[in-house]
Parts: sequence; structure tokens; C-alpha cells
Amino acid sequence: MSVLLSWYGISDYRAMIGQSDTGGPLLSALLEFNFTDVFLLCPIDKYNVENSPETHARFLQWYSESLTETGKTVNISAVTADLLGLDDLVGIKSAERLAFQLGSKKVGESGSITIYISPGTSLMAFGWAEIIQENPNANVRLLMSPRAGSKPIFIPH
Repeated sequence: MSVLLSWYGISDYRAMIGQSDTGGPLLSALLEFNFTDVFLLCPIDKYNVENSPETHARFLQWYSESLTETGKTVNISAVTADLLGLDDLVGIKSAERLAFQLGSKKVGESGSITIYISPGTSLMAFGWAEIIQENPNANVRLLMSPRAGSKPIFIPH
């Protein structure tokens, strides 16, 4: 069993609304690797349509449909995060801890967790780094796309 934990970002949003030919970094990772489950962190911001519950529902549907078209089956669950802004480190770390707990429970001791690190969200990457340090015995891999449109790669930690 292999679980992916990830925020969705603006590149994913652009892909969903048809403004990108790449499918976005997260969908690329889902197509490239074999994950059984994804816990998708979804920021809530009542002032930003890209971060609304309606958009999250559209994302889940779009990912499911896109994966089904390729014959892949991945269980995708939303983990909502009420953030004061994209610089709300306390809110970010709280949401990431919840996603990590859910992922850890799902994989048990024999599976692996992959955390998708986006190069555009340093505070979110910082939160994940703290969680990895707090859980040194967890089977955690880090994944990232070095630049827009590139294939995701695993990075050492």
C-alpha cells in the first residue's frame, strides 16, 4: 500500500480548468506512480474561488475522471485546511499533521507514505520537513517536480 500526501496548487488548478496541457504536477505524479490512496490537502479561503469547498469537490471529481480515463484506480480523500492565508504556518502544519496521521493509519507498518513537495510553497515544505523529523521511523519518501511540466522525481532526505 502506498499513500500520497499533497497540497494542490495553482498549476493543478490551471490544469483542471484547461489552461495547461500538462495535466498539472499532481495528476502527473498520480499517473507516473502507483499510489493506492491520496490525501489531498485543500486550503479553505472564502475570498478565493480557487480555494473553496466547491473547487475542492471539482478537483476530486476531475482527478477521479482523469484517472479512470487511463484505467487507474486511486482512492482520493480531501483534507480541508482552514488557513488564515498561505503564510499561516500553524494552520499549514496542523493540516499536514492530520493528513500524515490519516496516511499513517491507512498504510500501517508495512506501507509507505510519499509526500509531494511543491517548489512554490516553501512554508508547506517546511511543515512536511518538521513532520518527517518528528516521525523518524516512518517509511516516508519525498517527491517533487523540479520545474513546471517536468516529470516528478524522488529526492533524498
